[in-house]
Amino acid sequence: MTSTRRPRKKSRPRLSVVFGEAVEMLKESLQDDVSIRLLFKTKRRHLRQISPSEWNMIHRWVHEVLRWKLTIDILIEDAVKKNPAKQPILLGYATELLVYGIVWDERPPSKMLTVIRNFLKLHGIRNPKWIEDLAFSVQHIDLHKYKPGGGRIRSLAFQYSLPPWYVKKTLHQLGESIALELFSSFSREPTTRHFWINPHNGDPLVVEASLKESGILFSKDAILSNAYILNSPIKAVFDHDSFKNHQVLFQDWGSMAIGQSLPIEKTDLVLDSAAAPGNKTLQLLSRDPLYLIASDVGYQRTRLLRDRLRQHGALPKVGVVQYTGLYPCFLGQFDKVLLDAPCSGTGTFASRPELKWKLTPDQIAQFSHLQLSLLTSLSATVKKGGMLLYATCSTLYEENEDVILSFLKNNPDWHLSDELAVHIPQRSPLINDAYRILPSHRGSEAYFLALLERD
Repeated sequence: MTSTRRPRKKSRPRLSVVFGEAVEMLKESLQDDVSIRLLFKTKRRHLRQISPSEWNMIHRWVHEVLRWKLTIDILIEDAVKKNPAKQPILLGYATELLVYGIVWDERPPSKMLTVIRNFLKLHGIRNPKWIEDLAFSVQHIDLHKYKPGGGRIRSLAFQYSLPPWYVKKTLHQLGESIALELFSSFSREPTTRHFWINPHNGDPLVVEASLKESGILFSKDAILSNAYILNSPIKAVFDHDSFKNHQVLFQDWGSMAIGQSLPIEKTDLVLDSAAAPGNKTLQLLSRDPLYLIASDVGYQRTRLLRDRLRQHGALPKVGVVQYTGLYPCFLGQFDKVLLDAPCSGTGTFASRPELKWKLTPDQIAQFSHLQLSLLTSLSATVKKGGMLLYATCSTLYEENEDVILSFLKNNPDWHLSDELAVHIPQRSPLINDAYRILPSHRGSEAYFLALLERD
């Protein structure tokens, strides 16, 4: 006698569990100095009782509330004249999730009200009357037609969910065309479709053939060497042995371009400063310099860098040192230096939406001061006739063009060079021999590059 098994039903996410965990994650991601990606990785390791479908829903809700936080807050203020930021912390985040669930996820207001009531009761928070009014006020809102008051800056901030100070500054600095392109890209979660093959863990031609035999579709990038565009579902690569063996690495196109833009010859001694986690170090190493030293600040980041290089079979070919870059060291020792400077990360708002709500204009000024200090100090490590590539993932003048102009003013023995090893089509609107990587360049996040040469 044969028995026929019924196909296993997919588990439906428990909305109460999703809602509670999402509130906690919103709180932690915005209160603590931790990226939402790292937070998800840590939480998932510790919360085994949550099903994959629930994790997927929590991930989507938290990311989208972070992405649209200002838009949601303006809807709340307009509907009930309440500011979520001035409510108790958990009540504020729960209210944002309530609005997201009703407006974006089209959940019934009655269902969402039940969930938020139970959540607030569990945490000993009284359920205010305005929560009920809010739920029924926002259910018929058409976001495409909704126009908040407060002028054009507030309207654009609402439309793209960006801090008004950032909208105003970017419009002024980059002009309307580039600014609106950036704003639009920040409202979409990037889909990583670019990868490269690590030559330190295997022959790229053999890996290519293996991917093709598995039916994985990809094409070579027209600009970056050893870079590919994936045309198959990303899960197909995740399940492939070449990915599990650290032969295939996914990386943002702009990040890869930075690693390949520094002109390197086989006789060069190269320094990669602020190198952790090590993706650009691997890119530099694939260019086959004579020797490469990778440095970063602090034990944790240096260990992260060393572990990643060991994982990808590159550690024997790289010297890893703990070096802040702020004090005289290695004077005149290097032919080429890469400074991927610590920055505000305003170019990565699409993948790290929590940054939008953590950054302040005062922090931008602090980053600018640190970047100029690092550039000045590391320039002393470069030989005469050598080169230093300065790069950030920021969109703001203060961290990019202003830093370069200040450095050149105080260091007359340096000049800008246009000899990048990669063709970047977008020039800086302020400095002709500096470059911008924009989202229109193969879906990349936003970056700035300037190649400096010592006379």
